[in-house]
Amino acid sequence: MKRIINCISLSACLVLLLIGCYSSQSESSQARNNSANIKPEAIWENFLLVLQSGNPEKVRAVSTEEGFKLLLRLQASFEDKSEMLKRLGRSWSQDKIRWINISEKKLIGTKGPPVKPSGIYFIKDGKAWKFDRFSPGR
Repeated sequence: MKRIINCISLSACLVLLLIGCYSSQSESSQARNNSANIKPEAIWENFLLVLQSGNPEKVRAVSTEEGFKLLLRLQASFEDKSEMLKRLGRSWSQDKIRWINISEKKLIGTKGPPVKPSGIYFIKDGKAWKFDRFSPGR
């Protein structure tokens, strides 16, 4: 009886070990495919929706500190911050983004005319993608 219990215990340990190996193999394979799973269009659309809400705190939450400061510099002196964010969201939603660099930590897109495109930059901050900066076309 003791031998049967030892065999069952050993079998259970082997099953747990195999599950652990399979699980970590899946995780490492998932990490390799992460850049293929990134959906820049969805990240851009989410950012535009937050901009169009006009809520500065929500915009700050989906932006890096530098990105948020940059957005505020686009505000005209006579314009309300909320209205400026809404205007920017509406304006930018009209543009088609061409994604030129997609990696696990960075997204770079361009918008506007191909001759003088403007750059849109997102970076991965923990688990979230955040707007980092905008460089106007020259």
